[in-house]
Parts: sequence; structure tokens; C-alpha cells
Amino acid sequence: MSIEFWNEGASIVIYAAFEPEVAPLIARCKLRRKAMTGQVTVYQHDECDLKVVINGEAGASILLPTGMSLVSAKQHTRHLLVGTSGHASLPVGTWYHPSLLQLEGIDNARRLYPSLDGAQDFVSSIHTTRSHFEPNYLAEGGIDLETYHWFHGLSRQVHLDALGIVRLVTDTPDQPMPAKANFRLMAEQITQAWSNAQKEIDNWLGFHAKRSAQWLSRKRVEEMPAFLERFKWSQNQSLQLMRLVERADLLDFDLEAFFEQAFDERVSRRDVLQK
Repeated sequence: MSIEFWNEGASIVIYAAFEPEVAPLIARCKLRRKAMTGQVTVYQHDECDLKVVINGEAGASILLPTGMSLVSAKQHTRHLLVGTSGHASLPVGTWYHPSLLQLEGIDNARRLYPSLDGAQDFVSSIHTTRSHFEPNYLAEGGIDLETYHWFHGLSRQVHLDALGIVRLVTDTPDQPMPAKANFRLMAEQITQAWSNAQKEIDNWLGFHAKRSAQWLSRKRVEEMPAFLERFKWSQNQSLQLMRLVERADLLDFDLEAFFEQAFDERVSRRDVLQK
């Protein structure tokens, strides 16, 4: 297997709005086009479970290929979003990880907080998704048309730990996107940006490949641990607990000590699970 960042048994789906955003990865990993459904294109590796799903346009419609991919996804599949964005302050060519996602112009929209795990090589930034393209920039952070919708949709279907996002800055107030886009030049800039950050991107992809493979080989928990049996749990809470116990074992986290401290603080069982 020729993919440097890969781990045996891993399963990863990478999403993008447009093909040039991920073309360097498709070429480098020698992915082959496997399917086209309308505007959606899927590339896949011949030997390992690595897919790239391209929506064909920006915006909330990225939920279409997301839904299609979930049908065939495995429990240990990691879902990653890669794409380009404008930014108020980061220089063109910078890769960043959104630490907070928000919707522009919708006051009651929830703020979302993606996990920063595995993204330590990238700068973090708030990120805003707007409903349609506008030539102006925000006072702070990144801007695009799809990231919030993608994360919000997937986070309701899979655990947050299985999601990852990195964005590449392609335009700023000082270097705005031209009225008539030069797609060839943009593709060349994206290819150069991938080359410049190959080590950092490989570390990020490698982190998710490793976690995916670990999840596949994790120890299944069939019974509730004794230290939790003395509490009364609803059926849904019991299912949540079983998943937490499996994740704690995977991460070598002392769950028993956590629960003892949590209940010493006299919080409700529901609050403990939300922690």
C-alpha cells in the first residue's frame, strides 16, 4: 500500500465542494473515479477504504453526498471536510482548522464546536457560513458556503470525534477573489498549497486513519461496568454509557475516577453524560 499516512483497517471519507480542492490528494493517492450520480463524483482507492466525495457545487447541497456516503459508511469511518475559504486576516495559502462554526444572519442558529483533535499543526479560527456568495468579508474569521451545513448534518448522525475539518485560505480583503475567476490559476495555487503543507496534512490524515483503525479493533463492552451498575440509568442512558466505556478504553481514560468526581459534585445523571 503506497499511502504514507494510512493505517491498516482504517475507513475515511473526504468531502469537498469542488474537485480542484482535493485534486492533489486524488492524484497522489491514485484514487479512481468509481461513480457519478448527478453532480456528485466519488473517487476510491483500489485497496484501502479511502474515498473522496465531490459535491460539484458549494452550499448546503453538500448534505446530498453526505447522506449518500452515510448509507455505506462503517461504524469506524472518519468523515473529513476539505475545502477553500475566504478569510478576514489569515494570509492566502494558510491552512486552518475551524474552532467555532456559525451561520451568518441567523441569530438563533446554534454555534458549533468541532473537535480540535489531530489538528494541532494548523492554526485555529472561527468560521462563518453564509447562504450565498458575496464579495465582502467579515470582520473576523473564515467564510464559505458549506462548512456549517456539513458539520451540523453529520454531527447528528455520527459522533463528533469522527469528524474533521481543514480549510485553505484562497482569498482575503487584500487579495480578493476576482470578479471573473481564473480557475486554472486557482487550481495551481491549491496544488502549491497542498505541496507546501503536505507534512501537516499527512499528520492530520494519519491521526484520523489511526483512530479509525483503533476503533475497529477496540474492545467491545458487553456488560455495564460494576462501578456504574449501582446507579439507575434509563435505557437510552445505558446505551450512551456503553459507547462512553468503549471510547474511554480506546483513549486510556479513567472513566471510573471521572464518574466518582462528577457525582461528588451532586450533578444529575443527565448532566454527567453531557460532560
